[in-house]
Amino acid sequence: MAGQWLFWGAVGLVALFILAQLGVSPGAVIWRAVRAAALGSLLVLCGNWVGQFVHLHLPLNPVTVFTAGLLGVPGWAAMLVLHTWVLPAA
Repeated sequence: MAGQWLFWGAVGLVALFILAQLGVSPGAVIWRAVRAAALGSLLVLCGNWVGQFVHLHLPLNPVTVFTAGLLGVPGWAAMLVLHTWVLPAA
């Protein structure tokens, strides 16, 4: 129960921070989001292209794109490891 309150409190603080940043400089926040989405899409697509030879694949969805875009190659690699361990191939 306390873990849920902590999680939702953290989500609320992040949302409040994003709203505050949008109030100060909306163009910069939107530009960062677009840049992260473009970089994340590129990372996921290139990773899937290279991974097809060894049967590694990440789904192309907003969560993986923004995670890869914000965290870069280490974030992409972490998602690949988690995807391999949590959802093994059938």
